[in-house]
Amino acid sequence: MDNPPSTLQEILKTLESEDTLDLNRVTSLLDQVDCKSSELTEPDKMMLSSERMAFRFAPDSDFGKTNWGTYYGPCTIINDGDNKVRIGPSIDRVTPEMLEYWIDRANEATHPILRARYADLVWDFSSKVTGKPAGVALAQMAIDSGVEAVVANRCKYFFTAWSLLKRSLRLALSLHDDERAKRTVAVAIDYDDAQSKPGARNAWGHSFDTLLNTKGVPLTDDQRNRIIAGLENSLSVSSSATGNGEFHDPFAAKDAAQRLVDYYRRHKHHEDVRRVVALFGEGVISASNNVDDLMASAWLKDAFDFAASSHDKDTADRLAFAMRQKPLNIKDKGQVFKWESEITPELIEKFLSELLEGDEDEALSRIVSHYVPKWDEQKEQVLRIAKTCVFTSIIRQTIVDPSGREVASVGSVEDDLEGRVVLHMANNMNYVAYFLCLAFQRWFSKFEITVDKLCERLLSSPVFTQQAKCALSRGLRAYFEKDHVTAIHLLLPQVEAAIREFLIGGGVSIYRQNKFGGIDYRTLGDMLGDALVKEVFGEDVQRYFKVLLVDSRGWNLRNTVCHGIADASVYVQSHSDRTLHVLLLFSLLKRKSITERVGDPYEH
Repeated sequence: MDNPPSTLQEILKTLESEDTLDLNRVTSLLDQVDCKSSELTEPDKMMLSSERMAFRFAPDSDFGKTNWGTYYGPCTIINDGDNKVRIGPSIDRVTPEMLEYWIDRANEATHPILRARYADLVWDFSSKVTGKPAGVALAQMAIDSGVEAVVANRCKYFFTAWSLLKRSLRLALSLHDDERAKRTVAVAIDYDDAQSKPGARNAWGHSFDTLLNTKGVPLTDDQRNRIIAGLENSLSVSSSATGNGEFHDPFAAKDAAQRLVDYYRRHKHHEDVRRVVALFGEGVISASNNVDDLMASAWLKDAFDFAASSHDKDTADRLAFAMRQKPLNIKDKGQVFKWESEITPELIEKFLSELLEGDEDEALSRIVSHYVPKWDEQKEQVLRIAKTCVFTSIIRQTIVDPSGREVASVGSVEDDLEGRVVLHMANNMNYVAYFLCLAFQRWFSKFEITVDKLCERLLSSPVFTQQAKCALSRGLRAYFEKDHVTAIHLLLPQVEAAIREFLIGGGVSIYRQNKFGGIDYRTLGDMLGDALVKEVFGEDVQRYFKVLLVDSRGWNLRNTVCHGIADASVYVQSHSDRTLHVLLLFSLLKRKSITERVGDPYEH
């Protein structure tokens, strides 16, 4: 083949002479060549383009597997919107001449990393570009060169070494080349043994994932035992105290524990599963005593999830107890961000005047409707915020109660849009709480609403029975007296009772069979999910009910109060107002006459 221009020649010589090679350095040096130089001939430009593309294709590419049927794929994928995707480089730019160039380079190159890349590209792309497969000798060259690079310590970084080892093993298995597969396995285990530091993250993890979790790998019993022993040692070290009383990274312990549990469960070694989970759990409990409560709570919760998913109830119980022992005040631990906005009294007065126009019923209907969050509006706000606050839109958000218990978590906007909208809705309900309170107070004053008058209004709805009159009356009186503990405890159960009566009136069962052969009432969450709720009230109201009452990502007011886990922060004006808001929403419900009942028995 013709010699490349001197600048490119010098770069290739430099790369060949380097003891350890970093692929990023290869592309960086190649980019220094001026491709527009007048000194470059057309063959020179083809050589330069071939070299640059050879190291810009990404190995083990999901895009390549899905779209090209290849191991390599583009290193850059940009979605322009409207289902338009720009990629670089594309396999369409690879020509038969370029493949021939790579074959020549594979035969010439002395550095095993370079040789492995050239040979592997030709093996991977030939059938797609020319319609004919490359010779097996190129695949064998890629395998041998990859293994040589690891044995001779020519890889600058461990991830380069493992990429070569994984590819060499995959090629050897696809060729049914048992000898090369065994050699690759032996080199991989020796490399992991030399590189893995017991107690460090991912120690022996690559050997486990690549060799034990891949079908057809020719592993001996000694090799398998060596990997498991390495993981056991790493778990032991990372779950124990050091000489100075400090603890190793609990995430390193989990790396080892997860793999060991997976292995022992597959081989039905149930005692070993329990032993590993218990050792990991005790290590995290001990380590949590050396960090602040916020970090300790996160560690313990993660370990609790792992123990529970491993079906180790004893360890999960010990971790749960440890979590309860950690006093946690989120307000003291977290950073406070303040946002201020000024609303003039004139604007507030104008808003309230418009809201309370008309007679008593019209004003109430307008208040109730206005303070039901609209799901599509909330979703649109979340998506709009995500465009300007990118970082917060991609990180998982965790919701904890005052005791430090993690009650729910919400993923990124892309992965968990519904959860993000629920969280956003719950926050918005807090923001507008003051104005809902003002609206109620103005409605009470303008139309001379008393406890008895309000109680009569509720009882006029078909979903409130005379049996509820006592609790409603006393609860409303407590509300007017700002006794929120009493008001919420008395009025909130009437919301659930109203839902039951609503379903009964619609001919829907409110029962479910229990395990003792008897009949239980359906849970509130189950009833709120009933199709009749959505049919009569609409999706916005149905979602509002869930977020307010039973969704742990939202206010979850009913569950927090009725399960006895509410603290003083729950018994406040805003929660009393929202409880009253739901009751008044039900008061707008009227039963249709017999002749009007076509689909459902209600009008709202």
